[in-house]
Amino acid sequence: MAISRSLSRFLLISAVTVWFVGCSRPAQIGVDETAWKEAEALYTAVTARKPDLLEASRERLRSLHESGRIQTPAFEQLNRIADQAHGGEWDPAAQALWKFMRGQRKAH
Repeated sequence: MAISRSLSRFLLISAVTVWFVGCSRPAQIGVDETAWKEAEALYTAVTARKPDLLEASRERLRSLHESGRIQTPAFEQLNRIADQAHGGEWDPAAQALWKFMRGQRKAH
């Protein structure tokens, strides 16, 4: 019985760890260099607190998404951050975008 209980506990802890690690990572932009540059442009717009730059960046991101150069999960995450900035929450948006960018893995 003790081995079975230990094994069950180990499997549960392992499953929770895998879920947490997998779910805590932001959606990935991908390898498209233009998409990467646009995510950086969004960061510039948010940190500069420039609504006009923010809206221009959102339009370019939307266009990149529609053409398949940014996948839906990454686009939605960037769009939520842009919504946050648009609502006047510039600092939290900048922090969320910083975290998003740090979580990217550029695969070539």
